[in-house]
Amino acid sequence: MPLPIVLHILGSFLFCLLGAIQFLPRIRRKYPATHRIFGRIVATAGCLSAGSGLWMTHFYSFPISLQGNLLYWARITLGFLMIFFIVWAVLAIRSRNTSRHSTFMLRAYAIAQGASTQTFIGIGWLIFFGTEATGPSRDAIMVFAWVVNLLIAEVFIWTMLTPKQRSAACASDEKSARTGQ
Repeated sequence: MPLPIVLHILGSFLFCLLGAIQFLPRIRRKYPATHRIFGRIVATAGCLSAGSGLWMTHFYSFPISLQGNLLYWARITLGFLMIFFIVWAVLAIRSRNTSRHSTFMLRAYAIAQGASTQTFIGIGWLIFFGTEATGPSRDAIMVFAWVVNLLIAEVFIWTMLTPKQRSAACASDEKSARTGQ
């Protein structure tokens, strides 16, 4: 079935390209209407990318050398997490919580950029070992790339946000936890 592949490529392309533009402070500040329009496209494209990725992971047959249990479950977990982060970011911005919106979109973007990091690490493996990684090594490299991206995103969130923004995001999280929202 080629449709999920086409949808995944289209969704990923739009999410990664327009998503990168969304992080530019100048676009957000000087062109807020553009940011809102792109944001709707980015959120839809991100969910399309994650949803089609989930579909392919679950319904396509991969040889064990290309997808073992570790990679299968990582893809399933991260696909659902990416959708969750995007939905949570949309809910946050609808309630005008820009700090929470930014943090959740950054996390979703870190997951989406996993393929780029996987390629970078895979090329390093190829250069060092002279062959492409397969089996458990490939699974570990793929999962490691997502872990690296998410760790970088978290470091960025906690070092680049001002203490006031962090406090607002944490207070909002605590309030949501108390009220069940």
